[in-house]
Amino acid sequence: LIEPKHIYPNYMSHSRNQKITLYKNCFCGSTIFPQLLRDLGAMGTGPKVKALLHATYTPPPGTSRHTKNFLHLMRIPQAVTPVPPITFQEFRQGWKKAKERTSSNGTHFGHYKASMSHPK
Repeated sequence: LIEPKHIYPNYMSHSRNQKITLYKNCFCGSTIFPQLLRDLGAMGTGPKVKALLHATYTPPPGTSRHTKNFLHLMRIPQAVTPVPPITFQEFRQGWKKAKERTSSNGTHFGHYKASMSHPK
């Protein structure tokens, strides 16, 4: 999660109300928000997301410098190698290999393995 304090160098020195305003300006940008929403989508599935991730996206005119900074931080670093997606069948096969007595966050893997045995 990227927080406004990473975008605004002196973020922590602002009052609570100023921080709220900065946060809203960073993420909503009032007049350009509808265009950003069309470009990027509410869930990051918009038509220009790939351009944003590859640092080729050009924000709409009027975008604040703070929002531009935030969008710039969304790019994928060059050192990151994308992982190809897997199919549900591959996902299911992976769970078959997991040791049942292993646990994650207090829930033992038997619960997860059982859910993968369901046909859908």
